[in-house]
Amino acid sequence: MHIHEILIPITLFCSIAAVALMFIVGRHKERMYMIERGVSAQIFEQAAKRSVYNSLKYALLMIGFAIGLLLGELLRLKAQMEPPVAYFSMILLWGGLSLLLFYILQRYLMAQDAHKEAAFQEA
Repeated sequence: MHIHEILIPITLFCSIAAVALMFIVGRHKERMYMIERGVSAQIFEQAAKRSVYNSLKYALLMIGFAIGLLLGELLRLKAQMEPPVAYFSMILLWGGLSLLLFYILQRYLMAQDAHKEAAFQEA
């Protein structure tokens, strides 16, 4: 076994860990600076609210990719298309449609959340 067969995976995982650590430390420093300056904590709440919708986005995207892959296979078999064209066109089409669906759902859900918050503040 050559040394580069060992060093490449070690370097890869160390690099990923370093980037993740830098992200976490940087975010912590940024938040501490904002707290020192007296910035409203509402910014953090908005970020947390957006992260709730990220799961929905990725779920819809993966569903869109799966549908695109299945329809790409059908297109390849029935329409005698070349495999790369059939697969990529359907994956991109259905992936894009799933992101469009996410956008519509997110707007609807955010409007509902805003309506609930307004009703809660009135009470």
